[in-house]
Amino acid sequence: MTRPTLTELADKYGTDKGTKHARGAFGPLNYTPFYESLFEGRRDEPLRVLEIGVAEGASLRMWREYFPNAIIYGIDVRPVEQVPGCFVLHGSQSDRKFLRDVGGIGFFDIVIDDGSHLFLDQLVSFEVLFKYMKSGGLYCVEDLQAPHNNGDGIRYFSNLDIPLMWVESRNRIVVLEKT
Repeated sequence: MTRPTLTELADKYGTDKGTKHARGAFGPLNYTPFYESLFEGRRDEPLRVLEIGVAEGASLRMWREYFPNAIIYGIDVRPVEQVPGCFVLHGSQSDRKFLRDVGGIGFFDIVIDDGSHLFLDQLVSFEVLFKYMKSGGLYCVEDLQAPHNNGDGIRYFSNLDIPLMWVESRNRIVVLEKT
């Protein structure tokens, strides 16, 4: 039996990371081929995955099905209905104490920042949560192209003394690896 691709799952659950999402100003983002190239070799590992910014939980459902052996966590500033098989935490990505508490639940293999898309919030989340990454873990920051960021995110993350593992072809996602 062939398992669905990440893009098929994104479209099935209606997340903007896929190719068919119709909500919002930016429409479908088509991030899933990029993510699948990063994650396909780890699909069946017992990972700990954290996504910042889960809205109605569509991407959590996608990650839950894509990573069948993972523990999936989500963070959102708004109360979110619990997603079966996932842990949803209510708090802000700019609240350092909240993020330290999140880090206290254990180290992560993958963090995906799809939160406010404000550079200062992305910076706070990165500064706190990168410390809670496992060696070899991947920290992904999405939507660096957001017009209100003026390119601050891509400049900042590109100049860190941390291996910049990948930058998505249109500079929308940066991925840093914890060594």
